[in-house]
Amino acid sequence: PSDLMDAARIDGAHEFRIYWQVVLPVITPALAALAIMTFMGSWNSFFWPLVILKDAEKYTLPVALASLQNLYGQEEGVRMLGATIAILPVMIVFLMSARRFMAGLTAGAVKGG
Repeated sequence: PSDLMDAARIDGAHEFRIYWQVVLPVITPALAALAIMTFMGSWNSFFWPLVILKDAEKYTLPVALASLQNLYGQEEGVRMLGATIAILPVMIVFLMSARRFMAGLTAGAVKGG
């Protein structure tokens, strides 16, 4: 990208315009992939909320799903419903940005891409 930025400077572009029209389009797929992975990592957080949270009303969805098992066993229907509810936001975010996510994962892997 330094060659692209130098070419933009020679053409008379200011730093903000270089960032906005040259650098940002190049790094957008990588930023989208980073955002999705960060969202999924924080959404699926299990151990830290399990250790820190004492009040069951503040549990994250993965911790709440794990706590559905009671003394008499577990209700599979309730757990499946909870798992479906827990995965919906992740699926929606992924489907909305799947094209950029895949482009970000393969950026630099294909010559000329």
